[in-house]
Order: sequence, then structure tokens, then C-alpha cells
Amino acid sequence: MDLSLLPSNSDELVALLDLLPTPSVIALNPECTTVRMNRAFTDLIGLPSEGEAHTCTPGQWARPYTYKRNGRELEGTELPIRVAIATGRELRNADVELHMDDGRVFHLVGSAAPLRDALGTITGSVATFMDVTERRSLQRKNEALSARLTYLAEAGQELSESLDMRAVLDTLTRIMVPRFADCVSISLMDEGGSTNMFHVFHRDREVLSKLVETRARLKQTGPSSFLITERVRKSGQGGVIEDLQSVMDDPDADAQYRQYVQELSEQFGFKKAVVVPMKNRCVFGGILMAIGGAERLYTEEDLRLLEELGRRAASAIDNARSYERQRRLAETLQEALLPAHLPHVEDLEFDAVYAPGDDEASVGGDWYDAFELPDGRVAVSIGDVTGRGIDAAVVMSKMRHAIKALTLYESDPTKLLDAADTMLRGSHSEAIVTALVGMLDPRAGTLTYATAGHPPPYLRRAGGRVVQLPCNGLPLGLRNNEKEPGAVTVHLCPDDIILFYTDGLLESTHDLTEGERRIINALSELDPETYREAAHSIRATVLHDGSRDDVAVLTIRILSSGNDRSADTLQWSFDSENALLAHQSRKLLLSYLVQLGARGEDYSSAELVFGELVGNVVRHTAGRVTVRVDWRGGYPELSVLDSGAGFDFEAHLPEDMLSEAGRGLFLVNALTREFDVKKAPEGGTLARAVLQLERAK
Repeated sequence: MDLSLLPSNSDELVALLDLLPTPSVIALNPECTTVRMNRAFTDLIGLPSEGEAHTCTPGQWARPYTYKRNGRELEGTELPIRVAIATGRELRNADVELHMDDGRVFHLVGSAAPLRDALGTITGSVATFMDVTERRSLQRKNEALSARLTYLAEAGQELSESLDMRAVLDTLTRIMVPRFADCVSISLMDEGGSTNMFHVFHRDREVLSKLVETRARLKQTGPSSFLITERVRKSGQGGVIEDLQSVMDDPDADAQYRQYVQELSEQFGFKKAVVVPMKNRCVFGGILMAIGGAERLYTEEDLRLLEELGRRAASAIDNARSYERQRRLAETLQEALLPAHLPHVEDLEFDAVYAPGDDEASVGGDWYDAFELPDGRVAVSIGDVTGRGIDAAVVMSKMRHAIKALTLYESDPTKLLDAADTMLRGSHSEAIVTALVGMLDPRAGTLTYATAGHPPPYLRRAGGRVVQLPCNGLPLGLRNNEKEPGAVTVHLCPDDIILFYTDGLLESTHDLTEGERRIINALSELDPETYREAAHSIRATVLHDGSRDDVAVLTIRILSSGNDRSADTLQWSFDSENALLAHQSRKLLLSYLVQLGARGEDYSSAELVFGELVGNVVRHTAGRVTVRVDWRGGYPELSVLDSGAGFDFEAHLPEDMLSEAGRGLFLVNALTREFDVKKAPEGGTLARAVLQLERAK
């Protein structure tokens, strides 16, 4: 309605307003001391209509109602008819709540405009309203329903994010407190109805501690079943408890239970509660109770909401229970597939740990193994089958046992891996396996090993310095057995610790550099008191924040050895006709030298020396080449032994200055501290060069 079209005569206005079907109010003077409601308004709020103007003093209304907006009582100056007079402008979409003394509430939306005489002077104001009470009520119900649905959807999402029982219960209590309760109690029950797990939460840690203590005391001295939860379990129906102390008058409540309820009420201030069953697919799983103080108002809508929340919580709890059962089964099967015990060998100390991924409930393909051979050596294997589940476990078991059986016929780690590769291709052609096989000789003080795509082992020297041992070779299932590098031999000393592991230890942070840093730090900082449990200690330190992947860790500590020298010696072999392996040997040497050498050293001369020595062998001889680098003193000693006829070297340039022959060895002699070439006693030629590199301090 366009209020500007209303007549300015007050009598005509009053008569016209009574004809309007919409509730209207008119102020007949600028002071608003004379105000008239039309019949539609008085009928709406149930006031008698006497046809007389209602007289009042400014700011006061002698009627059984008050004006509010958003729950706040309005001042007289804030009423639409007064705002229109004060501003001299039309006011649109004025929102007002009319609160009756009998509890009724009306929501009105309307417009107000000033009234003017012929000279334009404001003589009063008029306001017309539309009753939107039902619309607002429906809107509030829709908003409340939408909020409940959103709450349940978000709660269901959060509850399903974890398969850990404790995490599910913590999430459930967190989303209930303080929105629906001051305290939450959860009783999980087995199929027989007995409580097998109880969880309670309160934001105040001190109160929570007292609650746990109070309930534990009742459980020890009181009835086996709690009255309220027992009734819900039997009936399968929840309910609202308006007064917890009403339990005191229940004839089924014994003295201990009455005392428990009395403590809840008097000591903790709990007065009301909502209790609902937690059922998943009609299977009763427990009871959920929301408990609050006297100010809490629990309605039937709250009961329905918590019943649905209980169903969703029951589903999440059932999933967590199922996951735990599968996880225990997987762990049992995994333990059965791994060695039952580690060998007891004089002068060696073993430790191993297998840990499934945090988010896994199926068996994995990681393994470790160590066993003593008839000749006194110890064979070691560790590996990882790609994929998870029973198929990966089957391949893992076959590979571990195959390698163990093959050690009865073959002692060369490279040939062992080649044989395992052949067996894998024959039985599981699609499988890919990373592996490491090693032979540890306590009497000689050496470890000879070969890798197939597996992470490199680490060696911790007695002083705490950690060296990453070199590794080469493609995984089983992808190997080219004619071009795989030979085994590497490292010399060991007393109190050395060797670390073997699967990639779950390295890749937990998804940053290989960070993974290597963690491993090196954990190994170098081992406390002597934890040497006996080195594998467990390293795993706990590196994976302090958990790991999604399975992890196998094996450590071997050398208590004493046939090699009593404090030496860093590495040795490996390859075929002189295989150029690829010769190139890999160069990288292997440089990697080892860089780890032991001082920072800032120039390793190009060492690379050139190695290239000349190996190049001579490749050009002039055929057969096996053995490389050894021994850094026992201040400078590394490089030895290259071939299987040729043998010759002696004299350090001079060739007589023919244009000849290329002889220049390389002369250059080697110039770039090294010491250099000699002689026939080896066992045949072949042994070239020995002391490199000009400083050792790290």
C-alpha cells in the first residue's frame, strides 16, 4: 500500500484504517501520545476493539505486549511510527516482534510514513504491517532442519575419517560438547550386553578425572549393570531425562547407583540427560548419553537428532571394530610369514622389527631374514614386494624361503639374486620385488652384499659416524642378469652397527632427503643402552609421527671381529667386458669417497685415476676385475686387480712422445701420493694408488 496516498484528515484516516484488512497503527500527533490500532491489528493480537483511541505517555504502552527486534526490547524512539516522524521519510520493510504477556509472539513486517498537513508540517505517522508469524515459524523450522542435516552430514563425515576406535570416540565427544552436552558418556557393549569399553568426556580435565574415578568406584562396588543404560539396552529405545535425580525414586535403583546419580547431580551439577542406543543394521553396539546442567533444554527434536547421531556413530564404531579384527589377523599372519627368531651367533647382536602401516589392515610384502650357515657365516635378506594383500604376502613368503634355500648351494649374493629373479619370473611374472642379500663373515670381519633395487644399507662406525653403503642393481622381475653389478664387500670393526630396512622407513615423509636425514640422525645418535634394541629404537625415532606404509628394519651389531683394524674398506668386482658395470663402479667409488672425504676436496683427480686404471684393464685383459678402496689412514688407497698375465710398471713417459701407450699410467703416477703396479702372487696385475684426498675429521 502506498502510504503517501492516504488522506491527511485524522478522522478519515481512522475510518479508512478500520476498513483495511492489514494490521495498521496510526499516531495522531507528532508526540505519539494518541495512537490508534485498526480492527485488523486488535483482532490479530486478541485485544478488545472499543473504537476509541488509545492514549499513552511517550515511550510507555499500557497494553499487555512489548516490541522487540532479534530478542531485544525496542525503545519507544525505535518504533516504526516514531522513526517515520523523526526522519520525515518513509520507512520500508520494518521488522518488529510483538511479544504478548501470555507468551504469544507475532512477527510483523511493514512500512511506516509521516503524515503531513497542507503546509507540509508533520502531524503524525501511519504504519501498516503484514503478519509473517507462520512464515517465520516455518522458516525457523526449515533452518533448524537444515542445520540438523548439515550437522549430521558433517558428523558422519568426521566419524568415518578414521578406523581407530579411540579416534572415533574422541571425534564423537568433540562434536557433541558443548553443542548438546556438558558431558558425554559412551558405553560400548559386546554381543552378550556386557560393557567392554567405557568412554567419558568433559572439557574440564579436573572434572573429567573425577568423573572417571567416580564411575570406576561404582563399577567395582555397585551393580554389574547401570540402571539407565541397562533399560535402554533391553528396550532399544532412548529418551529424555528431565531430572536425573528422579532416578533416586526408582525402585530398581540400588543404594550404590543412587549414590552415583547423587554425585553426578550435586558434585558436577548434572541435572538432565538424553540417552540413545547406538545400533548399526539392527545390531546393538552401545549406549550414548548426553548430560547437561539445569540450563539445558532437551526436546524431542534433540532426541531424534541424537538417535540418528547414535546410528552413525555405531556404524563408525562397527567399522573400527572390524578394522581392528582384520588388523590383528593380518599381524598374526605377517608374524607367521616372518622368521620366528633371529640367530644366536657369538660376536653378533641382532634386532629386528616389522610394523604395518598406520592405515593398513591387510598383510604386506615386506620381509627380513637372518640365519646362520654351516660354515659359520650369517646370511641376511630383506625385501619388499610391490602391492599389498594376500598376493603380495604369498610372493614375499616364496622369495624369502627361496633365498634361504638357495644359500645352501650358492654364496655369491649377486648370483643368489639372479636365481631368485629367475624363480620369480617363472611363478609370478607380473610381480616386482626389491631385495638385498648379504653374507656376513664374523671371522673375517666382512659383509658382502648385493642389492636389487633396494634402498642402500647404512653402516654406523663405533665412533658414531654413519656411512651410506653403495647399492646397484635392478629389482627382481626386471633384472638383466648378465649386466648386474657384482657384490660389494665392506670390512667391519667391533661396535659397528649395520642397518637394513625397507622403503617405508625412508619414504614416510614423502621427502627422500628428509627420510635419509632422519635415518642418519637416528643411527648416529643411538644410545648405547638401546644397542640391543637398535632396530626398534631407530624405527620409533624415524617414524615418530607414524607411517602409512609397512616397515621392516634389521640391525646387526658387531661385538668383535677378525678385522680388529679401524678401517673403512670397500671391495667389489665386475667383468672387464661389461662397460656399464665399469661406469657404475666409478660412481660407486666416488659416492664412497665423498662420504669419507673432507668437504671442499677435488674428487676429479680420483675419478681420473680410477678411469685410467680400469680403462687399462678393459683394453688389455679379460675376466674379473676386483676394486678395493681402503681408507685406514689419512689418505685412501685404491687397488685394482685384474686376471691378466701381469706386468710391472716403471714411471716414465714413452720413448715415442707421439705414442698414446704409457701416458695414462704416467699421469696416474703424477696425480697420486704413491703408485705402483706389480704382478699379483695369485696371478694378474695389481695396481695400487694412494689418492691425494684428505679424510673428514
